[in-house]
Amino acid sequence: MKLALVQLDADDKLWKPSAIPELVALATDADLVVFPEGMPFYQTGQNAKTLAQAQRLLCRQGDRQKLDTAFIAGGYVREYDRLRNAVFLIHQCQIKGLYFKRIAWLGEPITEGNQAIRFDWQSRESHFACIPLICADAAENPTPTGTLMMAEALQLGANVETPIIVVSYSFELAGPMWREALYFWSTGCGAPVAICGVSGKSQKSYVDEQGQPHHFGGGGSAVFWPDGSHTRQSRKRGIYLIDTITRHCQFRQIP
Repeated sequence: MKLALVQLDADDKLWKPSAIPELVALATDADLVVFPEGMPFYQTGQNAKTLAQAQRLLCRQGDRQKLDTAFIAGGYVREYDRLRNAVFLIHQCQIKGLYFKRIAWLGEPITEGNQAIRFDWQSRESHFACIPLICADAAENPTPTGTLMMAEALQLGANVETPIIVVSYSFELAGPMWREALYFWSTGCGAPVAICGVSGKSQKSYVDEQGQPHHFGGGGSAVFWPDGSHTRQSRKRGIYLIDTITRHCQFRQIP
């Protein structure tokens, strides 16, 4: 599968629904375009879109340029009285899949999801599938919860041809703090684990569990392979095209 990991700055001018068509159009040779966590729906509370509003907006973006390329996007949405952190699979102007984040991070005010999901779509020539995760979901390993989530991914068909796709807004998702967990996912499932992160760091900061301040973003993108190796972490703003079969990587600039 040829992936296009769209890496935007944390406070990027393109962090909005209307930018999706132009970004996907830059990677129509990919089988799947992936946007970072919270792109384009980063607002929480009552400012968050409802689930139905978010779905309509994403389908509308695909329809604007008659996009045939599948893409993953999402963020915070309201489902009745619950706030969710979600990703959607959109293909041919239709919602083909929906996944809710299962592990809240540092008091993230969401209702957690409770099941693994497999995204499937059909192009003109091939059938594709992937297993989506959202940021902290991928860090929950090695733990009993992480082991269970890996078993679920395997039951859904995670393998060399069905990669695990992690969208993130955090820092250094491919760095030392997360590396062991990502190795467990890739080697344990025998599947490529592709992380789509954020390039530039945000102006907004947070305090971690040790009381240390950090900025969001700056983590970049990477792929962890089933043999235990991984690509070098890419932090530059742009689109990273990675073939999960040949492992060929290519960088593409965005306006």
